[in-house]
Amino acid sequence: MKHSRGYALGSIVVADPVVSLSRALTKLADPERAFAMSAYMRDQFAFLGVPTPERRKVCFEVVHASDLTMLFDEADALFRKKEREYHYCACDVLAKVVGRRPSVVIDQALKRCETLITTNSWWDTVDTLAPKVAGGILRGHAAEIQRWTKRWIESNDIWLQRSAIILQLHYKTDTDLSVLFDRILRRADSKEFFVQKGAGWALREHSKIDPKAIRAFINANPHLSALTKREGGKYC
Repeated sequence: MKHSRGYALGSIVVADPVVSLSRALTKLADPERAFAMSAYMRDQFAFLGVPTPERRKVCFEVVHASDLTMLFDEADALFRKKEREYHYCACDVLAKVVGRRPSVVIDQALKRCETLITTNSWWDTVDTLAPKVAGGILRGHAAEIQRWTKRWIESNDIWLQRSAIILQLHYKTDTDLSVLFDRILRRADSKEFFVQKGAGWALREHSKIDPKAIRAFINANPHLSALTKREGGKYC
């Protein structure tokens, strides 16, 4: 979908949300803050210098499509912009809509998630896209969780590997531990910091629900990285 003039919402033509966001965020740009924000993110991305509260306020003041396919189109357009605030807006809007549990074609939606996860990849966007967007879409679909996390953990992309591990992060008692443990063990030999840290994070989060199961898993797998064991065992 091209973002040029807007889209139809019933009988009303709504302004293009990407253009609206660009205008609003540009007005809030702060070059000094942008420099500090970029430095904090190891100069991986350019920033406008808009603080999170102001960015989110602007983001949700803009009218977005309710259709998930159109929202993914919008997200793609936002991810093509160089400043990180646009990528954050895309993630926040998708996470909010998915939280309402829309009916979606899972394969199509997860392929769109996969594209975003592997675009301008860093922990700050992946950690919303994987558990809140992909995880929200897949919740309650056990076979699809198995399939997509297997696809991602076997990928050579470290961000898809991390996504496979943290996808169930917010599932609590709905977490399929057999899937979580298997995905962690498949990458137990990874030297990648973000994969090790993601595994520890997923274990630590579930230890709030079932500390005995997490402690037993860590004890049974001494070959897990020191980082994974340290992070995963904090609460058990």
